[in-house]
Amino acid sequence: MRILFVAAALTAALAQAAAAQVVHGRIVDAGTGAPVGAAVWLREMGLPDIGPVRADSAGAFTLRAPKPGMFRLAAGCVGYRETESLAFELEADDSIEVVFRLGAGGVLLNPLEVVASARRRPGWLEDFHRRAERDGIGWFATRAEIERSRPVHTTDLLRATPGIDLVPGRGSGYAVRGRGGCVPAVYLDGVRLPGGAGSIDLWTSPSSLEGIEVYHGTTVPVEFSGPGSACGAVLLWTRMGS
Repeated sequence: MRILFVAAALTAALAQAAAAQVVHGRIVDAGTGAPVGAAVWLREMGLPDIGPVRADSAGAFTLRAPKPGMFRLAAGCVGYRETESLAFELEADDSIEVVFRLGAGGVLLNPLEVVASARRRPGWLEDFHRRAERDGIGWFATRAEIERSRPVHTTDLLRATPGIDLVPGRGSGYAVRGRGGCVPAVYLDGVRLPGGAGSIDLWTSPSSLEGIEVYHGTTVPVEFSGPGSACGAVLLWTRMGS
């Protein structure tokens, strides 16, 4: 039992480390842009500093935060005044890349520049983007396409979709219909909505959507096939957790 407990604890620790929030960066001279091998650390209000770590000869460093939160980066070394950035947020599983500029004289107002940021998407959104990026069988609208079209309602995105008709829904908004007037299955974040969603605009808005996929008949992915899916399926994916 003790061996199993230790193994479980080690597995949990490794999983926690793998999911840590990471800040990668470079420290450079504010005037020349040359790398600076300064000490750098993360600060969270009311808690001990994380670090310091020493930047290498290229000014590169990596710091890991054990949990999400609001942080500041601080850095300093001989010949440079210790400098602290404005606060920035690290969300769960964030990986950001920054440039930290150190000045030999006065303190810069905000020496930190975020140059890249990557957040782990939930599994269901990874699956959506995988289907959208391959030679797809269905019709797709990604977040970028949604923003470009500037729709007022979710159904505005479906008006030009082949094989989809819009009919007045219950109360307000529109419901979707497939070929021949049949009722397709409608899913929101993988959960099937009742009655073909009734008035689909009551369930979601364009600003909340990461993407949409539409399938007809036998093209519906197997994980979304079931009773009533012979008419097709409309899959709505929100930006929750993205």
